[in-house]
Amino acid sequence: MQRPVNWIELSIQLMESDSRILVANPNWWRPGIDSEADEIVGDFFLGYGFSDQLFLCRRIDLKRSIYKYNTIASLRYPLSHIS
Repeated sequence: MQRPVNWIELSIQLMESDSRILVANPNWWRPGIDSEADEIVGDFFLGYGFSDQLFLCRRIDLKRSIYKYNTIASLRYPLSHIS
């Protein structure tokens, strides 16, 4: 991060105030990132997808039964670091 910021507390506040928010992660700023956002709320860019390197989520939402399905394509993900 370019400067220290308490992104966890800010993310929790946003997630508690907006049930659409499932996941939050620090912003890896790069030019044009704002054009990829569906919506901007304060310092947050809202859209689909997130960094799987570091994120915060509401666990209760991810434990819902719709996420208990598997697909053969998911066997590929443990190998995603091999390019």
